[in-house]
Amino acid sequence: MHTRIERLAPNLCEFITLKEVQIGGPLQNSYHGAGAALIATKGDMIVDLLYSQGLKRDSEIAQLWAINGDSVWFGTCSCGAFCNPLELTNPTNKTETRKAMRAHALANNFGL
Repeated sequence: MHTRIERLAPNLCEFITLKEVQIGGPLQNSYHGAGAALIATKGDMIVDLLYSQGLKRDSEIAQLWAINGDSVWFGTCSCGAFCNPLELTNPTNKTETRKAMRAHALANNFGL
């Protein structure tokens, strides 16, 4: 997934274009506009997208995706992109995941 991260200018945030949510894509019904979200990835493919349901629930979902062998990322959806992507390094540890998501949300000014 790291190869899909883009930054158009130094003062703009990093983002991943959500090609999987475009019409005809495998996740076309998953994208609902702006908001904090999690994505599950396998290689360079996004296999699931879920909007934040609160840190407790998000950490449970991240743990399940990781057990399933997926990489898990936290960020915000906006304008067909996944912005400020943070790869969760230990999503099987729910406490550590909640701390990382909270810190990332605060640092990037988005609410949960």
